[in-house]
Amino acid sequence: MAEEYLLYDVDGTAAKVMRYVKHRISSGLYEYLLQILLPYSSRVQQDMAENIVDYVNDVPVQNIGYQSADEALAYCYRLIDEEIY
Repeated sequence: MAEEYLLYDVDGTAAKVMRYVKHRISSGLYEYLLQILLPYSSRVQQDMAENIVDYVNDVPVQNIGYQSADEALAYCYRLIDEEIY
């Protein structure tokens, strides 16, 4: 399963955070969101994962201060909107 391999590459804390959305979105979107996190540092991955969880749970989301990561988050949010809203 590709998802398990992705979890090894994503920071441990970010991977744990992402598991909170796993039941709310399809496995394909979940794996794709993990791939989007990969290029970032562990701290940025954790911030992005927390923002994704907040977004899926309909909690207000803030920019995390990393321009490219914020753009990637906006893309993640559009994907989530298309699938579950």
